[in-house]
Amino acid sequence: MLQWSPILSKVQPHQRVQITKRGSGTFIIPSFKILSTSLQVYLNFSQTHNQAAKLPVLHFQHHHLQPQPNKIMISFDVESLYPSLPHQLILSSTEEFLRENKVDQIIVRKITKLIALCLETNILTYDSKTYEQIKGSPMGSSLSTSVAEIVMRRIDNWITSLFPSDIVLWRRYIDDIFCICPENQTRNILERLNSYHPNLNFTFEKETNNSLPFLDIKIIRIQNQFQTTVYYKPSYCPLSHKINTVKTLTKRIHSHCSLQTFKTEETQNIIRNLKTCQYPLSFILRHFYSPSEIQNSPIYKSISSIPYSPVSVSIARHLKKFGIKTFFRNSPNLNSLLRNPITKNNTIYYPSNFKNAIYSIECNECKTKYVGETGRHLNIRVSEHKRNIDNQDSRSLVYQHIRETGHSFSLSEPKTHYSTIPNRLQRLIIESIISRKHNSINRRIDIPEIYNIIFPEPSP
Repeated sequence: MLQWSPILSKVQPHQRVQITKRGSGTFIIPSFKILSTSLQVYLNFSQTHNQAAKLPVLHFQHHHLQPQPNKIMISFDVESLYPSLPHQLILSSTEEFLRENKVDQIIVRKITKLIALCLETNILTYDSKTYEQIKGSPMGSSLSTSVAEIVMRRIDNWITSLFPSDIVLWRRYIDDIFCICPENQTRNILERLNSYHPNLNFTFEKETNNSLPFLDIKIIRIQNQFQTTVYYKPSYCPLSHKINTVKTLTKRIHSHCSLQTFKTEETQNIIRNLKTCQYPLSFILRHFYSPSEIQNSPIYKSISSIPYSPVSVSIARHLKKFGIKTFFRNSPNLNSLLRNPITKNNTIYYPSNFKNAIYSIECNECKTKYVGETGRHLNIRVSEHKRNIDNQDSRSLVYQHIRETGHSFSLSEPKTHYSTIPNRLQRLIIESIISRKHNSINRRIDIPEIYNIIFPEPSP
């Protein structure tokens, strides 16, 4: 089945269950990623999205398909395909598909068990509440595209076998289907599609005025031939985005144009282009950027950062009244909390691996300590200690102690005294204080006299 480009926009926004690919529980488990890749090999996904977008056009151009009497163009679509796919239908379709591809029975059973596990372990959050998805395949999962393709291929073979003489052409991309069939069979085909499973609801659209939009192309009948052109879908866009579009474009007039004639010319170009995109003139003029906006912008006393949530915007609005500018940050997701250690340049990073830390490592024999500070990941600094010991670097205080005493240091579990101190001067002061308390092998750093009174030098 030809792979065509997906629908990238909708007339109205739809609230659907979505799990981001990299943050989902199914993505962080390597078995599920390998499973998705294995299925795609059997599905022969050789077309990229850019190549797939050209296939509808190439089909009509190279096959010289001509309209037939009493045959019309129709497009079918499945409403919310991924959330509507029943688990049992996915498993049975996958098992049948793998057997048709001569896959060993033992492997078939293991793959279906993995798919069942993947479908049953989908956790998502909405409105600060945690839910478990018990129906359908999650949008955004690397596995959903593969299993949806398997189910839809099964439906393709089933429906074309029921109407072998009526369906002249049947081409599909994911859940969007282009069909040429007799007009009197349109309802029959739709009814049979909707009878395949109660969860799957198909809709259709007939050609009008000898043309039919399908994906990003418009197919037109012209003198007993099919021709294609570009189709622009009406897209939903929030009002704030439209306002920012006008402000961003008009702001460049003041920042880029040096002469008034250039400013006037660019203003006319922007107004003309926005009016072409159905922007009302009054809307454009009302949201024109003005340099006075910078002068009238509020002066903030401080800056804060809070996790983004449904109430974050309201909190930021109230903080603005007190001269506090607020930035939003992402909340921790499942991937950041449960991920495996990441290895880079032979250094292992764990979620608990701190930056901007004061740490100490201890001699295994005499319990002498080396106290240090670092603004980088702690494991990077510990790796440098290991490398200095291996290279017998005489500039390293740790290696000097090992060379003079023959002792060894415990580098596998460095102790973290403080973390998340971004100011290096503060870290140096705290490092010096801790060094004095523990009689470490560090070089002494001069600090203000007040600290010597609070933390005196240890007795020899």
